[in-house]
Amino acid sequence: MFNEQLAEKGQVLEKSGEKIRIQINSNVNCEDCSAKIFCNPCEIKKIIEVRSNKNFKKGDEVKISVKGSQIVLFSLLYYGIPLVLLITGIIISDYFIKNSGIKDLISFLSGLLLSILYYITLYFTARKKYLKNCFIEISKTD
Repeated sequence: MFNEQLAEKGQVLEKSGEKIRIQINSNVNCEDCSAKIFCNPCEIKKIIEVRSNKNFKKGDEVKISVKGSQIVLFSLLYYGIPLVLLITGIIISDYFIKNSGIKDLISFLSGLLLSILYYITLYFTARKKYLKNCFIEISKTD
């Protein structure tokens, strides 16, 4: 799982500075898959925008890949930690609040507040240059 790599091929639509817009090509394996209604229900063109200092031109065929370990890290950062913070906030506030008619509501809101503060911190941290596209690797296809 950690050594696996998720890869898709695409075509560069435009490049301006470090920003590159790439259209992901349809995958042949998706045609027979019964779960494709969840991945691409309306057959919408998938376009992503990434940052790269590599020399790509409009029309270049590229391979976009993500390592399995990075997917696990991403899942932990965006789903696992906020869930733990939500539950921790609920438990801690539930412990300290006694005999209140709205104890459950206050407990839930405190857990939600912790999760929201985490997402705000993550958003501003991810905007820093060293975290942009650290999960995605782009290379030209031959």
